[in-house]
Amino acid sequence: MLKKHWWKALGVLLLIYVFVVGMLVPLTPGIVDVSPNSLKTGQQSTLEITGYNSNYKAGEVRAWLKLDDERAIAAEPVTVVDERHLKLGVDIPEYLPVDRKVQDFTLVLDSPTDGTSVLPSAVFVTQDSIAAEAGAQLWPNDPIEGLSERWTMTFPFRNILSETIRNTYFHVPLWFAMIFIFIGSVTYSIRYLRWGELTEDNRAQAFTKVGYRRDMGEEYLGRLLERRCEAEYDGYCLAHLFCLLHLARRI
Repeated sequence: MLKKHWWKALGVLLLIYVFVVGMLVPLTPGIVDVSPNSLKTGQQSTLEITGYNSNYKAGEVRAWLKLDDERAIAAEPVTVVDERHLKLGVDIPEYLPVDRKVQDFTLVLDSPTDGTSVLPSAVFVTQDSIAAEAGAQLWPNDPIEGLSERWTMTFPFRNILSETIRNTYFHVPLWFAMIFIFIGSVTYSIRYLRWGELTEDNRAQAFTKVGYRRDMGEEYLGRLLERRCEAEYDGYCLAHLFCLLHLARRI
């Protein structure tokens, strides 16, 4: 019996593997919070960093405030409070090398254990007056180099998603499966309308029921992502309407 239906057993094992991996594989270390996130030029400040899945005590941590691909300021000193918290000393020159009053900076952390963590627009720096040429002369360009790489099986850390990034592991396959199932439903519906064979209608109904149930699970995962990244899933309402119309036609 098992030899005849080996593909069913394989499918169950693959599903178990998917759920175990999707729930237990950790996220890559990342940066959750920077405080304060607003600084002024010409001041020495201390930034308090909160990490996620981090191991700051395991090795030397380096940090930069990155302006663009060519300009950055190294944080000195870098004080490790515990595994998840750092204190960074930053000295911002009197002027910025840009022609705007407020400029955002990307925070880059690097350690041998955690690898490289990046938080875009982590800090906003305000200058009282604009003097881009003077800022270019005062700016201490500290190159970001020698970054560590961490080769492990993890989910990527995205600060806007956090742990809900796991949903994409299930959300995307369900979405593609739903598309192909509904394509089958539409195909058999057209064949039934063209030739009037009840067998085609039964197949269309089967595809619709399975697709609708998958769509409900996929929409639930989509709604979780929507709450984190402000995406819109109004198209699902239209898909639900077509499914219900098809099922109502058979009543």
